[in-house]
Amino acid sequence: MTVPAALIFDLDGTLLDTLQDIAESANSALDHLGLPTHSMASYRHFVGDGVHLLIRRILPETADDHIQQRCLELFFSFYKEGWQRHCRPYPGIVETIGRLHQAGLKMAILSNKPQPFTLRFAEKFLPVDTFFPVYGQRPEVARKPDPAAALTIAAELGEKPGNMFFIGDTPIDIETGKRAGMKTVAVTWGFRPLEELASLSPDILINHPRELEPHVLCPS
Repeated sequence: MTVPAALIFDLDGTLLDTLQDIAESANSALDHLGLPTHSMASYRHFVGDGVHLLIRRILPETADDHIQQRCLELFFSFYKEGWQRHCRPYPGIVETIGRLHQAGLKMAILSNKPQPFTLRFAEKFLPVDTFFPVYGQRPEVARKPDPAAALTIAAELGEKPGNMFFIGDTPIDIETGKRAGMKTVAVTWGFRPLEELASLSPDILINHPRELEPHVLCPS
């Protein structure tokens, strides 16, 4: 496989383990409304499609628009306070990213997390000046798996999509990469199990960040 000219990374479940803070904030919102909460394992399947779908998934099917909006407001209120309590880069991420950056690889982030939070997380937990651009969910751009934002990143980097890798931990990420015409890399340390990821037929499947390096670095 050709060594890529640029890489696009998902954020949650790929670079950073954000699940516990999301789950605790969402459960706090549900508890405030007197509604049933969910297990941490359930949130592995609730996340990935943006915050609005997260809220719809955690609420009872009978919840009306008013309850959905109130739950969304409460979630943001709790998340603004607790977004960094448990968040950490996955083991090996910082070291691998550092080596890829030192080798001159262009790297970007594309997340379905709202743009302000995406920027905040990247600045707080990832090496400075490593990723450009850093895009979260923006109102004017369709969220993943729509390939528009990924193709915009390719254009901004001056690279052809076919010369890029899209790296993520969910079916949404793999579909995004495929629809954008990029090679896809599924990572198994995130929110979805190996079996689910393997069934998507990504171009590459890796179990640790260091396993990415032979695929993207030119032999010395």
